[in-house]
Amino acid sequence: MTNNQAQAGSFSFQEKNKKLRKKALREQRSGKLIEAKALYQSLIQRDPTDGQSYYSLGKLLKEMNQPVEAAAYLEKAITLGIKSSDVFSDLADTFINISRFKDATAMARAAITLNPDNIEGLRSLVLGLFAEGHYEQALSYGEKLVSKLPNSAEDYVLLAKITAGSNHYDAAIKFANKALSLDPNVKNAHQVLCATYTSIHRWDEAMEIAETALKIEPGNPTFNIMKATLLERQGEYKEAYELTKPLIKYNQKLNSGAIHLYAKIAKHFNEQDEALKLLKQLQSVDQLPVSILNTTSNLLGTAYDELEQYDDAFAAFEIANKVKPHRYNEQEYEEQARKIMGWFTKEHFQQAPVPTHNSSRPIFIVGMPRSGTSLTEKILARHPDVFGGGELKHMEFIVKNKLPEILSTNKIFPDYLQDMSTADVDLASQFYLDHINQLGQNNEAHVTDKMPMNFLYLGLIAILFPKARIINCSRDPLDVGLSCYFVNFTNIDHMGFTQDLRTIGNYYVRYEKLMTHWHAVLAQPIYNLSYEALVSTPETEIRKLLEFCELPWHEECLTPHKSEDAGMTASYNQIRKPIYTKSIGRWENYEQHLQPLKDALGLT
Repeated sequence: MTNNQAQAGSFSFQEKNKKLRKKALREQRSGKLIEAKALYQSLIQRDPTDGQSYYSLGKLLKEMNQPVEAAAYLEKAITLGIKSSDVFSDLADTFINISRFKDATAMARAAITLNPDNIEGLRSLVLGLFAEGHYEQALSYGEKLVSKLPNSAEDYVLLAKITAGSNHYDAAIKFANKALSLDPNVKNAHQVLCATYTSIHRWDEAMEIAETALKIEPGNPTFNIMKATLLERQGEYKEAYELTKPLIKYNQKLNSGAIHLYAKIAKHFNEQDEALKLLKQLQSVDQLPVSILNTTSNLLGTAYDELEQYDDAFAAFEIANKVKPHRYNEQEYEEQARKIMGWFTKEHFQQAPVPTHNSSRPIFIVGMPRSGTSLTEKILARHPDVFGGGELKHMEFIVKNKLPEILSTNKIFPDYLQDMSTADVDLASQFYLDHINQLGQNNEAHVTDKMPMNFLYLGLIAILFPKARIINCSRDPLDVGLSCYFVNFTNIDHMGFTQDLRTIGNYYVRYEKLMTHWHAVLAQPIYNLSYEALVSTPETEIRKLLEFCELPWHEECLTPHKSEDAGMTASYNQIRKPIYTKSIGRWENYEQHLQPLKDALGLT
């Protein structure tokens, strides 16, 4: 064959491929997808090295909702040299659809590196980072996304999900409402808004959102789960069950939200075995998003624990803690505790300014998480002279925001305290009082603040509120540590130490050191309340507790489980039960797994 003949043959081959590709594209555009697929496959058979044909077929398969097959062809196109921003973006979006989030993130980064204005690539990057639990990065790229598409309601919903997931609830509400203002029918906005209101215990607003959503779409399973979740948190188990059970499988797929809620209420209907089976099925799904795998594994651990299958329970809780992002900085906390003890000395207290107010309204309940702070508050809140304020964030806000603003300083706590005057103390304490004064519904004499980690700020509390009552809840450190490890705390910024037994033990040791320091240097008394004593001899301990708070005896304090707002705590299921002793010595069921905790506590 001459060179001319070879060139003519090559030209003819290329011309035929070109015609086939045009025909395939026409068929695809006219909706004849099967015919288009056959033509693209023919092109690949004719030239297996043609990356463009693989790319075209991958895009078609994506359009045909065959993401697994589409991913394979798109990956092949890239290996054959098709490396445009669009192909990376298409592959990233396809990976999102099959829950390959880490791969999606890598492809999305490649797409926007080549073209920063690639919207689909940017959106896939946000989705991938969010699914992997990298909330701060997801939010940063999400804000870039809405800056490019300021009228995209769906993208504002995405921002609402990210901020809700990272516990920035005010921002989540703002973004969800923005989405609804752009499009009242936008998907998932009501769900995020309802979940956010639930997280901050604004029950009436949450239920109003759920009911509004159900009026728009009466059969929507997501909205039914929203309503059922609120019912469960308020102890309305039968109504929650009736809404949830039919939704466990929706369109033949496992509904994670329905399964999670069903697992929480199954024991009320003797269906624990069925719940366990469903949780195991869900956990085995390949590449679950981090948040779903975390919740599923945690609930699986709870189910095994209730069935007294302790080794299986611990293994499930271990998975739940490992998959969550770890943000706890142990050195930072160690330095913070050291500085606090170094600054708050008897000498500093003698020189500290004294507020002009005479308020004894706040009652601060502190201690390690899971040490009985919720139970203590519910006992006090049953008294007619006490309003249960819950875990208030006002002291931390004063420390990190309000005092630096008052003092016009860039110094950090506690260094800036040396600059405080009486006027500054009055402003900071009045800020706190203004907020708790809005809480007491019947102008109760006292409002409790049961933020456990306020033990860090007891020195400042003593300066701002020298007449406030302080109650320190204590409990066996092994029971505290185990319970912390088993609870699925959502605020990983503050509670990240609970994801590892060693860091729990170290945190507990520093907590004890701080409490020993406060007992030594504070002028006002701190009441130490033993959880074990409280649940073993409740009337005796409650009488002493009320006496410390200068409250007269009230019989209803013996029945904290009858509190109307039991859903306002991570311990809401336990608080609904009468005072019980079952949790004492619970650690013994898991002793063989607790060596890292024992080592950190010095209990070897």
